[in-house]
Amino acid sequence: MQGIVVRYNAERGFGFRRVDSSRGADTFFHKSAVVGGIVPPIDSVVEYVEEVGKDGRPRATNVRPI
Repeated sequence: MQGIVVRYNAERGFGFRRVDSSRGADTFFHKSAVVGGIVPPIDSVVEYVEEVGKDGRPRATNVRPI
């Protein structure tokens, strides 16, 4: 899947991505889910795999910039 990084909190090591720039549900991702370890900047387009976390909510894994 593809999405856009819309928020990132460097102190806490997590952010959110959105499927497109329109309103919609943002999906959580942790810095450990970013391939290569360098978090893409806000407004970057990324590819990712969506999985269900332990809390039952969707989360992005294998996040990589395009």
